[in-house]
Amino acid sequence: MIKAKWLGVLFFTFLILFIYVFIPNEINNSYQVIIPQNQTGISRKIVQLNLWSQWMPYKTDQTHQFELPSGKLLLSESYIASVKGLYTYSKDTVSISFTTEKTGKDSTLFSVETFMDNKHLSPIKRIENYWQSKNLAFEIKKMTAAAQNYFGTTKGVYGFDIAFEKVKDSILITTQQNLSDTPNNYQIYQMIDLLKKYIKKNNGAIVGDPMVNITNLGPKNIFLQVGLPIKNTIPEASNFVIKKMVLGNILSTKTTGDNEMVYKAFKETENFVHDHSKESPAMPFIVYNTNRMLQKDSSKWQATIYYPIY
Repeated sequence: MIKAKWLGVLFFTFLILFIYVFIPNEINNSYQVIIPQNQTGISRKIVQLNLWSQWMPYKTDQTHQFELPSGKLLLSESYIASVKGLYTYSKDTVSISFTTEKTGKDSTLFSVETFMDNKHLSPIKRIENYWQSKNLAFEIKKMTAAAQNYFGTTKGVYGFDIAFEKVKDSILITTQQNLSDTPNNYQIYQMIDLLKKYIKKNNGAIVGDPMVNITNLGPKNIFLQVGLPIKNTIPEASNFVIKKMVLGNILSTKTTGDNEMVYKAFKETENFVHDHSKESPAMPFIVYNTNRMLQKDSSKWQATIYYPIY
């Protein structure tokens, strides 16, 4: 009987020592993935906390807070290339950080790390925290996989599919004018119709949709240029000019929606150009794939932004 008691005491003592020796005072969890996209673009998206619900694999019940199976994640601060937050389970809170780091020209290291203070006298609490850290490690892995999947495409980083292409239509006939205000569809299509009549008059052949460039040059000074791709060169006139595009590289971004959507896609294409340190040898333009005079529903307008680069 006494021997059994001593064995029990020894076992309990060994168990306590095991808990305090092998369960650390600080528990760190970290997980990293490589995302094959530019770090600047990913960082710009990551620090916008209101956009996290687009890729996080958990439901959000309020701004910047997500419901995890074992607790809650609250995003608290954003910096240039990182975000910090708090993970709460039961009555305890753990700090968590999300960071991006450039690892190559178009490669980003995305990391998630947590720090848990486990300096508790209670062995039960130390064990509880240890198992909680295991649950959190699983959730971290799930988060990084979701980030890798979402930001692994240009649509995830920029909101649109941006593709590298080669210039196909090298001969354009263009016309232009300066206006005091942003042109409406009627004004734009008036110029397109003038181009079509001029091409027909000179026995030309149109091979693509109309191209439009609207540039704000200052107060009450809006530059408008429209063009149509043609098969062969035709004679020029006072306000009808032939332009020949170099058959080089060009970015294309397809959109569906009104002018606001097109403008957003244009700005994101510009971000892509700057993020990848590209230069533009020629003026970018928008191709109106939908005739806006015939399709009155602006949500159905299709357009393509073309941005020459080298």
